[in-house]
Amino acid sequence: MATMVQEQPQTVQPRHARNVWTADRAVLLGVLALAVAVAVPLYGWFWENSRDLWYWIVHDRNTHYGHGLDLAMDLRHGNLPGLLHHLDGLRVWGPLHSILSASIQLLFGPDYRLAIVPSWLAWIGSAVFGFLLARRMAPRGGNMAGLVTALFILVSPAHRAYATDIMLESLGACLSLLCLYLYLVVVQDERPRRGLWLGLALTALFLHKYNYWLLVAMGIGLAELTRQPLIYWFQVKEGYRRAAMDGLGSPSHILLRQLRNPLTYLFLGLLGVSVWIGVTGGINLRLGHTDISITKPHNAMHLAYVVLFIRGIQLWRSAAVRAYWQSLPQVFRQAVGLHGLVIAVNFLLPQRLANFVYFLSPTNDDQHRAKTGFLHGAPFYLETMMDDYHVAGWSLFLMAGLLGAALLTWRNWRAGSGAVFWFLLVSAFLTFQHPMLKSRFMHSWIAAEWVFAGVGLAAAVQLLACKRAWFVPALGIVGLMFIGAHSPYLLEPGHSPEGGIDANKLCTLPVVEAYLPSLSEARNPALLSNMPIRDLQAWSYQQAFGRQRFNVDIKKLGADVSTQRGVLENWFKSMTNDMVVLVEIAPDSRHFSKTTENRDMATLRTMMNEQTSFRQEMDRELPDVKVRVTVWRRAMAGS
Repeated sequence: MATMVQEQPQTVQPRHARNVWTADRAVLLGVLALAVAVAVPLYGWFWENSRDLWYWIVHDRNTHYGHGLDLAMDLRHGNLPGLLHHLDGLRVWGPLHSILSASIQLLFGPDYRLAIVPSWLAWIGSAVFGFLLARRMAPRGGNMAGLVTALFILVSPAHRAYATDIMLESLGACLSLLCLYLYLVVVQDERPRRGLWLGLALTALFLHKYNYWLLVAMGIGLAELTRQPLIYWFQVKEGYRRAAMDGLGSPSHILLRQLRNPLTYLFLGLLGVSVWIGVTGGINLRLGHTDISITKPHNAMHLAYVVLFIRGIQLWRSAAVRAYWQSLPQVFRQAVGLHGLVIAVNFLLPQRLANFVYFLSPTNDDQHRAKTGFLHGAPFYLETMMDDYHVAGWSLFLMAGLLGAALLTWRNWRAGSGAVFWFLLVSAFLTFQHPMLKSRFMHSWIAAEWVFAGVGLAAAVQLLACKRAWFVPALGIVGLMFIGAHSPYLLEPGHSPEGGIDANKLCTLPVVEAYLPSLSEARNPALLSNMPIRDLQAWSYQQAFGRQRFNVDIKKLGADVSTQRGVLENWFKSMTNDMVVLVEIAPDSRHFSKTTENRDMATLRTMMNEQTSFRQEMDRELPDVKVRVTVWRRAMAGS
């Protein structure tokens, strides 16, 4: 058996194993065909009802679609500075989803109905990789275990909903299952480049979304440590022995050498400053006529990391360190080498590390509570499992029973299966413990439960079959019963409270469609609103006209720009916009949401009516939704 840190000699597959592989490949192709056959009509249904996707005016899908469209327009117009600017702006989420979306929009768009393709394909991939993962785990009946897992994924209402959305959840679930599957391949097989594929998959997951990557990395790390702790302890002792032989000395001597390096103190100082700013809120200084605000720790944290990176390069140049790295098994170096380098370089980019720390910390919370108890989210997520991730209560209880059967037979799992167990355990614990409660937080890991359900079904049949010869027929009968119970749901639309189409909610597109025809000849419009709908305004304008010159970010002029006449007067004098659009959403509108970025635009409206550079072209009320749309066009000289 191959391991992450211990090499085994290559073996040749016997003839009967090749025949089994041929049969397994046929079953895999069957699962893929089933997933595609189910996915195609779902996409057709989405195409007919796609407007119902845009039901919350500040939903994150506006941002995700906008990011991909920005990159596609940059490439289409050959706008290299804009491309670098927009790539740099992907700081909270990784660039992978936006790059995939941009590729589709560049070739076939722009059209938001095409923007779901990465999620739609990822849903198909989730079914396939869920099948492969369960088959890898099950000691017997692997194909049926995998089929049960794939069917759970294909009928899940929430998975079907996110397959027709522009959110990150569907691709995150697919990549998580892929990483776990490739880890089992590393442990169980002896293919020459198996570690490299695992490293590439982990890198893709990291570049997609940090928290999904961290959950998988923790699951694999805990699995390795619990699977062969003595081997890793041996590696630590071997590293210590090599350090002593190469003249580095004992750990105390190594520590003293670090204390004599000036970079150590620079790193500790910058780290201390970032912690101080985070704890105290920083300070505001005034030097002459210049105001200096040091209230966010991200710059100090970034500089501290840069110093640490430079110190790491110095250590890597040491012959002893490189020799120790080369002494590690090739499969380990394949999995960790490139992957670790990508992560290290990524954090060199501005604000990446600070966003990584903030995004994964409990302070990332928009649902403030006086206190949260231990695993306070468990009731909410159990209800979500029943309402949105399973077709009915009986399906959830069936899954729980099969999951229990799998856990009771844990000694029979194939090598490496502990990664799925640890991934599920850590993910569920952290999700239930997190201050925010959102149903989509369980999307990337709930398929691990279905993997165990598939393994549990095969294990239960094996225990109940009185004779060995009865196992295959019994497994087939039970499997067909499971398939028959769930198959009626294969063609139903999905649903989730935070993703997918919802025809019962108010569509937001009429708000932008009210003014878009007036902008057909605009070359550089300013699209403003009293609510933070700039992403919706940006992507709708770019999709309609394919133009990149527009302004949607008046907030950069100041926090209270909407009420400061002096700031607005300076903006009027310097602005180069040829049209101004103002969307005002009334507080009692069904589109209104209370956010920290809402602005009172009454002063702006008054000043727009007072000035003479622009003339009002449209002032329209949308009474059904209590939205007012006003358009001003720059007056022609002499008019």
